[in-house]
Amino acid sequence: MKKTSLSTLIFFLLWGSLTNFASPLNAGNNSEDDGNIASSLMRSPQWQNTPDNNPIIHDDNFPSSVAADKKHVPSPTPKNSTSSENPALVLALDGGGMRGLAPILILSALEKDISEKLGQPIPISKIFDSFAGSSIGGLTALLLASGRPINNCDELFETEGPKIFSRYFYQKFTNPWGAIWPLYNVQQGLKPVLAETFKEVDLKVALKPVFVTTYAPELGRLLLLDSEHAKNPNKGYSNLKMRKAARFTSAAPTYFKAGTFYTQRNIPIDKDGKTEEIPFINLPGHKVIDGGIAANDPALLAYSRAKELFPNRSIFVLSLGTGHAPYPKINGNGGLFSFVPLLANVFLDGTTAATGESLRMLLKDDYCRLQFESTVELDDASPEALTTLKQEAEQITKTDPYKQLVERLTSILRKRK
Repeated sequence: MKKTSLSTLIFFLLWGSLTNFASPLNAGNNSEDDGNIASSLMRSPQWQNTPDNNPIIHDDNFPSSVAADKKHVPSPTPKNSTSSENPALVLALDGGGMRGLAPILILSALEKDISEKLGQPIPISKIFDSFAGSSIGGLTALLLASGRPINNCDELFETEGPKIFSRYFYQKFTNPWGAIWPLYNVQQGLKPVLAETFKEVDLKVALKPVFVTTYAPELGRLLLLDSEHAKNPNKGYSNLKMRKAARFTSAAPTYFKAGTFYTQRNIPIDKDGKTEEIPFINLPGHKVIDGGIAANDPALLAYSRAKELFPNRSIFVLSLGTGHAPYPKINGNGGLFSFVPLLANVFLDGTTAATGESLRMLLKDDYCRLQFESTVELDDASPEALTTLKQEAEQITKTDPYKQLVERLTSILRKRK
């Protein structure tokens, strides 16, 4: 069994706020070498109740529900169709580096199997009504929401993976385990790949609603980069490019350099139990990193967002994992030497488990989670790793949960005709 990489372990030992997220707020124009960006900030729960007990958010510029802005509510419920007969289909994709190839292969098989049952081809981009992703899952979500055929998405791994996760030989000695600088140079790998993949396409022109996550550790906030919000010029980031959103959601600590953004709105923060407005416009830019740090499985966020996007419909969520490490055995009493090597996987698996249990309680049979065990490292772009991921994805498509998923989605899509 492969161990968690040392650089990842070091990061998790130093990181103390993996699950610091809750309600959305707005940010403004931001830039680094990556250009302008803005976002919806997720922060600690500070909900207020109006007289009619409807929660509002501490930001007058951000509606408590997209439903309040009729121009930006996609896919209304068709006539003569009840909520239960026509649920909104939501796809949520985990982060996981190169292991993100497996969900793409599973989706490719899903598209093929559903198309055969329907008797006509139907792409993944038309099967699902909204998309969400963290890290590599965010890149895949952006590709699908922009109409990219699922069979072309694997190129990001087969061809570009080795470019993204490449190091010069001397770097193994001058920067061992990423102890001084991030392991991989975004200028020579990740950024050129994203520029070629997404070109200059704006986030707001996505064919289906999509959001990706990124985390601002200096603010303790999870940010949602949302295509529907980008359509509203009052949100302040209508010019955000997909490649920039992809860059921020995939800025994995110790692997890639963090992004930097500059806000142009006042952001409410909690101070001594009171909410204060802090004018960030005159402050230096804040770093943003991989959204998987706070929400590696964004399925619960995707469900909450879908409730805003499709207020008159029930919600069906498909959550695709990128493989978990073999579950550990705790030796001894869980002291320092026995527990430290397990921390990274325990943190990630723990937050993902909480998301899954929450959605099972909320949605019952309207929630499907497909996950598998994998020993492939997040940055392993070798041919052997790709072969292993293909085999793991194929095994998933032979399971009963997958077959039941095909039947369920086919039934829903038949009723939409």
